[in-house]
Amino acid sequence: MADFDEVLAQIREHKGEEPLPATMYETLAQEHQALRDQLDGATSQLAEKETGIAQAQAEVSRLKSANYDLVIAQQGNPPETIKLDPERKGGIAGLFNSRKR
Repeated sequence: MADFDEVLAQIREHKGEEPLPATMYETLAQEHQALRDQLDGATSQLAEKETGIAQAQAEVSRLKSANYDLVIAQQGNPPETIKLDPERKGGIAGLFNSRKR
């Protein structure tokens, strides 16, 4: 099948010496319908994706609210203090284990 633009270009370039074949108009109509079907399919996919995005945004908002409620409820407890190993060296040297040979 020919592309819609190709068929349209053939009709526009026609000089009129002889009539266009009748199939040219049928091909043009078929290609136009194919483009319309493609547009309708893309439009429905776009609507589905927009619905999915709206649902995801609603879920994110719900989770943010629940997270905020949990943070507010947790604020009354003091944080745990981290106890360091007294035998460990300080600074960068404390990051490495010494080997005994």
